[in-house]
Amino acid sequence: MKKMNHHAISGVFVFLLLGLFAVISVVMVLFGTSAYRNSNDRLEAHNGERVLNSYVHAMSRGWDRLNGIYTEKADAVRLTYPEDSDEPEIEALGQIDSIVLVRTEEDDDEGVIDRLYVFDGKLMERLQYEDEPFEPERGLEICPADEMSAEYTDGLINLRIVLNGETSTVCIAPRSGR
Repeated sequence: MKKMNHHAISGVFVFLLLGLFAVISVVMVLFGTSAYRNSNDRLEAHNGERVLNSYVHAMSRGWDRLNGIYTEKADAVRLTYPEDSDEPEIEALGQIDSIVLVRTEEDDDEGVIDRLYVFDGKLMERLQYEDEPFEPERGLEICPADEMSAEYTDGLINLRIVLNGETSTVCIAPRSGR
């Protein structure tokens, strides 16, 4: 019977190669995950900006009619109704830049406005009667946005929208005039 010689070094060498392979595999997975995360973050930021700009353009084009679109600083309030009173308590939240789309058509939308604004880190839309107080918290969330400033100058609605620290400028030329 032949006796086989086993060297401890050959066993250690195999385990070292296996360990090295495992470490390199983990490092490659971590690099791939990081690259995917960075790519995904850039894609989300780009899509957020596209949605933001497209939504504002589409809404302004959809309701573009004479005196049908303007900008204003709206006085925002929060209404709370105490249990022991029928009258609401009004808390002033300050002024918020907004685009106002007037919905006056042949139907019963007389005196109804659609307001686009940024509140609490989101682009919001609020459909309300003109004589109602402006409650920004009751709006519909559209997409993320940090801030927006809107002004009407020289026949253009100029918007400056900030999303994730990136400033985007949108200029809308109402076709029907102001």
